[in-house]
Amino acid sequence: MGFRTINQALAILKSHDEDTALTSYYLRVLCKTGQIMTLNVGSKFLINMESLCQFLNLDLNKIN
Repeated sequence: MGFRTINQALAILKSHDEDTALTSYYLRVLCKTGQIMTLNVGSKFLINMESLCQFLNLDLNKIN
């Protein structure tokens, strides 16, 4: 699935589960603490969606 910004990643998760309790703040914390794979581009984090799904124990194929 590739890399997405924090807001794009959150939108994908919300499209899968409208009532998710995950927030952009929490995704940012995961990025800053190195718990998921990211790329830093300027001041933005690009989240590796495969890494995020593995961390959250989600099936990446069901999210697409």
